Amino acid sequence: MTDKIQILQDKIIHSKSIVVLTGAGVSQESGISTFRGEDGLWNDFKPEELANYGSFIKSPKIVWDWYEWRKDIIMNAQPNACHYGLSRIESKKNILIVSQNVDGLHEEAGSKNLIELHGNIWETICIKCMDVQKEKSLHKDIPPDCSLCNGLLRPNVVWFDEIIPASKIDNISEKINHCDLFLILGTSGLVQPASLFGVYAKQKNKYVIEINLDETPNNHFYDLHITDKVGEVFNSLNYDF
Repeated sequence: MTDKIQILQDKIIHSKSIVVLTGAGVSQESGISTFRGEDGLWNDFKPEELANYGSFIKSPKIVWDWYEWRKDIIMNAQPNACHYGLSRIESKKNILIVSQNVDGLHEEAGSKNLIELHGNIWETICIKCMDVQKEKSLHKDIPPDCSLCNGLLRPNVVWFDEIIPASKIDNISEKINHCDLFLILGTSGLVQPASLFGVYAKQKNKYVIEINLDETPNNHFYDLHITDKVGEVFNSLNYDF
């Protein structure tokens, strides 16, 4: 165990309350593409062209086809050592996981104290009656209709032209206020408001550890940066505490 990972281990053991932010890098280690860059192209569309309400209303079938393609990939993915490690920590510590990922793998690994910042790809919400349903399966008919009112269903995720509810941000900020350790795992630090949580934690004098293969715009603010795959780091931890 390296010195930096030993510090992470000791901080987890001695912390009373932990807040964790996870990003696309965690899902990527389970084989889920980030859907950005060259790998992000689908049928000549960029994610930004599909993941917005205007595109959905204009061409719901195209948007749903893209989400069904993504769901098919995610359905075959399994939680990795990071997902399971956080679940094991939750069984012994007061911990909140704030995930930017929509794949549901934290829940599958057993985590319960979870805020999915951008929603969940397995949930649908009716744009007419606002009913929310959750089922880990692909739809037979595209675009799907609401079973209650026959309204149009959409994925219950936050799109590029939408904002995260203020209540979610307030809840996360309150949890950071009362934690003593903030972990940033597998996120580029480029997407707001998630990119601001680590800086906010430092402003509140919390100990902040970032684990990412690359340096990020804010990592110089943090107490410790571990340059490694998140899953490999969590696989090396000792959970007998």
